[in-house]
Amino acid sequence: MSVPPAARPSRATSRAPRATLGRALRRGLRRGLAAGAVTAVAAGLLAGVGPLAGAPTALPDPSAPSARTDRLVPVAAAAPSPPFRTFSLNVAFPMGVAKARADMRKAMNRLGAAAGGFQEMSDAEDRQALIELCQELDWGWYMPVGQGVTIPVVFDRSRFRLIEGRSTKVHDAVGKNAPSRWINTVRLRETATGKVFGVINTHTIAQASRDAQASNPERIPYLRQHLAMLRVEIQDLFATTEHTVAMGDWNVNYLADRRRQVAGLPTRALGDLVNFDMPLVGSRGTRSLLDYIVSLKRGSGISRVDTRIVRGFNSDHDAVVATYAPVDVLAAGPLLTRPQGGVHDRRSVPEKWVRAIGGAEPGAVLSVATPRLEDAGVVTALLAAHARGVAVRVLLDGGARTEREQLLLGALGEDPAAASWLRAAVTDGPASRLSFLLADRTGGTTALAITGSTALDGTVTTTLADALLTSTDGLYAALLAAFDRLAVGGAPASPATPVFAGGGYQLTTFPVAGGDPVLDALAPVKCRRATGARNRDGRTQVRVSVNGFSGRRGAAIAERLAGKARLGCDVRVIAGPWTGRGVERTLHKAGVRVLRAPTTQTLLLVDGRYGRHADRQLTWTGSAHWGDSGLTAPAHTLRVVGEETLLAYRAQFDGRWARG
Repeated sequence: MSVPPAARPSRATSRAPRATLGRALRRGLRRGLAAGAVTAVAAGLLAGVGPLAGAPTALPDPSAPSARTDRLVPVAAAAPSPPFRTFSLNVAFPMGVAKARADMRKAMNRLGAAAGGFQEMSDAEDRQALIELCQELDWGWYMPVGQGVTIPVVFDRSRFRLIEGRSTKVHDAVGKNAPSRWINTVRLRETATGKVFGVINTHTIAQASRDAQASNPERIPYLRQHLAMLRVEIQDLFATTEHTVAMGDWNVNYLADRRRQVAGLPTRALGDLVNFDMPLVGSRGTRSLLDYIVSLKRGSGISRVDTRIVRGFNSDHDAVVATYAPVDVLAAGPLLTRPQGGVHDRRSVPEKWVRAIGGAEPGAVLSVATPRLEDAGVVTALLAAHARGVAVRVLLDGGARTEREQLLLGALGEDPAAASWLRAAVTDGPASRLSFLLADRTGGTTALAITGSTALDGTVTTTLADALLTSTDGLYAALLAAFDRLAVGGAPASPATPVFAGGGYQLTTFPVAGGDPVLDALAPVKCRRATGARNRDGRTQVRVSVNGFSGRRGAAIAERLAGKARLGCDVRVIAGPWTGRGVERTLHKAGVRVLRAPTTQTLLLVDGRYGRHADRQLTWTGSAHWGDSGLTAPAHTLRVVGEETLLAYRAQFDGRWARG
């Protein structure tokens, strides 16, 4: 059959695994995805079927959204994702269309799966049978012409719609019996929640490895190349997709490979990156496990619930079936660095920025405010987001631009009328200290805010630092208003009253016209007869981690803390390099224990008696420093009510305190 031009996948998609879709698709997605609709352009480019002998000249496209499912439910109204079950099945070639159809029907209709992958679909009649099954069962497919047509990905359209797909060529045919190999990757939108699921399906060259050994010197390089490219594809997909699985017939017996661990084969090539989620039984006979389903090890958006081999198919392979519980990778809560820990402990804040930026799709808007933007991972993620059609708006301070900032400026430009730009914050006084990332939508999350204590430079990974991730409409709107004021210049938010309060959060933005929010926060602290989460002696516990107390304001805050200590509060302070000796003497005289340590936080924790409450847990964090200019520089402080948040911060504080 001849495929209509609109149904052919773009050439760029097959040649460049990291490339975005074509210009027309990006324009269509900009208009459609913000409202949750896939355009006809997108659906046509992404849904492919192979050349089917005797097939009609045009088929309805089951990968396009139906009228009843293409509207995204707002995140506030969306239920949590149900378990996600997926399968992988090699439909052996050739065994006849009737047997192939029966196997595919069983996989799609009787396993309870929401998505899956088939391999070895080399027969055009088998592919025609799959399309007819998809139409009958209301499933979608991704099976691109002239590319990975033999390794289709299928999905239940009552749960998902197709966002995009790509087919990446690994190598050409090797001899007569080893056809060219591809990796198919799709991103699916869960219509009930807006969350994004990614599925990778592939089929490696056969007869390269016997019992997980490098047994065929002619073919083993192709197998190793395939697994190396698969690793890159998994990493690329996970960078932009919350919930990711990879599957297929990888033609290496995992039962032996997990023991032998030959270089370039699955355990050595992927074992540090993925969990091998198959049960340890054969999928081609009882002793050979050639069929794989894997998930990401760290930061994954899914957690394995169970996995099994389902037998009784006509094929010489059995189906691997895995069930996962979706995990919210952008769940609200604190992000806390541990400078002495491993790389992920040090990079917990910028890594979450990268995850949030990566999940933004064409049409989304990212607003970034930070004094400096030097983190390579974040800059790379912002450049990629801009390239795929996300509006990226960046506010920095007015200093000289670093090399990475210049790179970003070159891509975004400075035109405030454009969708994307990088500009200096407009202030009448001290430079802006605001540090946050806002995303109107990323993955299944709307109104995302990641508010931080410091700039996205080297200090965020080498000192005590933190950020808070929230998804609250009012808080997002208040931070966006502060961003917009700095983008064009405007009057500061008035007095030191919160600009937003709700859902356990209270936001104060700076400058303030009068008063001192820190002194106001400390005023209601009472020191005796407390029944807090961590105190055992009835004393309210106050913990502070601050980059520095400076000037008259710093001295006033220090005196307030000292006064609380004299009244019986248990007060401890981690003081950064900008803390004066006079402040330290004031604290020491009142019995306050002080630890000098590198910190870029502005953190206040109160656990115990607060106002009329004997058992209160309060956390204040943000970017407003405790010096004289801290009241006039653009910044923010966010108060969070609740034991869970306080205990997370206490774990970070106590860990650093214990090290001395």
